[in-house]
Amino acid sequence: MKKTLSYFIDPAIGKKILLCVKLTTFFLLIALMHVSAAVRSQDKLDLTVKNVKFDKLFEMLEQKSSYTFLYNNQAIAQRKVTIDVKDVTVPQILDNAFKNTGLSFRILNNNLIVITRQSAPQTADITIKGKVVDTKGEPLPGATIAIKNGSSIGQADANGNFNITVPDNTILVVTYVGYKTQEIETAGRSEITITLTEDAGNLNEVIVTGYGTQRKKDLTGAVSVISTKDLAGIPVGGVDQIIQGKAAGVTVTQNTGAPGSGISVQVRGLNTINGISPLYVVDGTPVVDGINQIAPDDIESINILKDASSAAIYGARAAGGVVIITTKHGSSGKAKLSLNAYTGVQSATHLIKMANNSQYVSAYNAAATNDGRPLISDSLAHTLSDVNWLKEVLKPAPVTNINLSVSGGTETSNYIVSGNIFSQNGFN
Repeated sequence: MKKTLSYFIDPAIGKKILLCVKLTTFFLLIALMHVSAAVRSQDKLDLTVKNVKFDKLFEMLEQKSSYTFLYNNQAIAQRKVTIDVKDVTVPQILDNAFKNTGLSFRILNNNLIVITRQSAPQTADITIKGKVVDTKGEPLPGATIAIKNGSSIGQADANGNFNITVPDNTILVVTYVGYKTQEIETAGRSEITITLTEDAGNLNEVIVTGYGTQRKKDLTGAVSVISTKDLAGIPVGGVDQIIQGKAAGVTVTQNTGAPGSGISVQVRGLNTINGISPLYVVDGTPVVDGINQIAPDDIESINILKDASSAAIYGARAAGGVVIITTKHGSSGKAKLSLNAYTGVQSATHLIKMANNSQYVSAYNAAATNDGRPLISDSLAHTLSDVNWLKEVLKPAPVTNINLSVSGGTETSNYIVSGNIFSQNGFN
């Protein structure tokens, strides 16, 4: 006899069991997916790209990994990278790509990588007290203190002291009229003493005008300056010859062709009233003919004052202009010996091509035939000289210049002693 067994399950309990099975299956699938993603995100890649933009690089990494990238197009605009790596993770690739770019990244949940710009480190402000002095320790009131490539932030007071607040690791630029500009680093310093050195030879900033100095930008064309670089290597025998061709509105002519002959200088050109010569001032002292006793190698600079306002201090003597000559001075330190010498040969150039004996006779006889004059016979032609007298008169002549100077000094005084020998023979 066949028996059938049957079991009765309460419907409410059956629904609970089915719900538990479904939930268990769902969470098991989620866990498996998370493990799969985590394992894939740690996969090591081989990547070789050359000169590609960052957005293309991110697309390639998204295709080869489970990462997703979030970034601002402006932050990576026009940026390119070259990478050649093997067996590395995506974070390692990004570390390599972002070197020296100012970019950084963060990995968030769900393998989301956010690209951001690195924030600049905050620099603390520091207070600096200091003093600006010259080489003798005297204060320089009014010296300007500024941040390099920035604006002015303060000035030294009557005693040369200043007190400023600036970011740490700043470079200060200290300036004062007539002194060399100096740059000072502030890293780890709270008190600074700044010593400025004189810059007396900087004619680009200050020009001597007889009664004082003026900035070059404040002047018009009334002053011409011949600086040291304009004087170097000029083979001349006198100061007046240096001016020739170096200053606009100044006419220099040699009275004769003889060596050492006088030079005529007219500051305002040929229209100068009565042809008056300029007044020469050497190191602040007016001279009449003293410039002929100065060797060109001893001159530091020449300033030519051409208008009435710049030459007013000298009165009527400056009616023909003023030539201010500043000579070289010694400097503190060990004695310096300087020797400047050259020798050469003067020769006349662009001479007229002269006819020889036969050419002259031929040309004369051709003209005489047309005029009906007697001809030069062969016997007479042989008695005529065959000499180029122009070349005989203008033979090359030597010129020699030797200048020897000794200079030096101390903090309180300086000296310079110089001697010059100039020899110039005329064409003979």
